[in-house]
Amino acid sequence: MNKSVFSYYLKNNKKSFFMLMLLFCLGIMGGIAFINHANEIQTEEICSYVNSLKENIKNSDAINKTLILTQSIKQNLVFVILIWFLGCTMLGSFLIYIAIIYKGFSIGYTVSAMLATLGIKAR
Repeated sequence: MNKSVFSYYLKNNKKSFFMLMLLFCLGIMGGIAFINHANEIQTEEICSYVNSLKENIKNSDAINKTLILTQSIKQNLVFVILIWFLGCTMLGSFLIYIAIIYKGFSIGYTVSAMLATLGIKAR
């Protein structure tokens, strides 16, 4: 029964899901383009930040994985609550799209900054 309800919901809201996925992908591409078109000074600052983060992680004796997980869950829970609240308001339907673009931009920026600094290394 749950599968049929979910498929019915997906069929009826196909355009909305497609639009959200498209905006999310555009946000990711925007983050990547932002890193690729950064000038030398900005690129050096990004590289020094990522390298210092990498060194801090290397030099750390023990990484508290539970603390990192709980912080990540709290941050993402705030985002989910924000999306839910915005969905309940009239103005929120527009702001949800902006929030999705921002999340995509953040992911694209982070991944491309890491790849630009550290590169892809085979183990």
